[in-house]
Amino acid sequence: MREADNTLAGVYVDRAYQEEKLALYASILGQADGALADVYIEKAYRDQKLTYFASAAPYLTDDARQAWIARCSRDRRNTYLAVLTKEAG
Repeated sequence: MREADNTLAGVYVDRAYQEEKLALYASILGQADGALADVYIEKAYRDQKLTYFASAAPYLTDDARQAWIARCSRDRRNTYLAVLTKEAG
């Protein structure tokens, strides 16, 4: 996705996140690149929104997924870790 398209997608995904429109959130992330998924998985992690975390997980790049697996392991967030390992396997 081009940078301008990704910026626009970011605006829409942020609004879907804020308005708690999970299906729209997941749909936008599915059409954007993995970098956008990484931004919003971070936000969901901080806000402790497991459903939004799980919705972003399939769109992470492999490197980002490995970094999140390490972070969840380090933070002992086993439920979040299970989401990531389920997606990988």
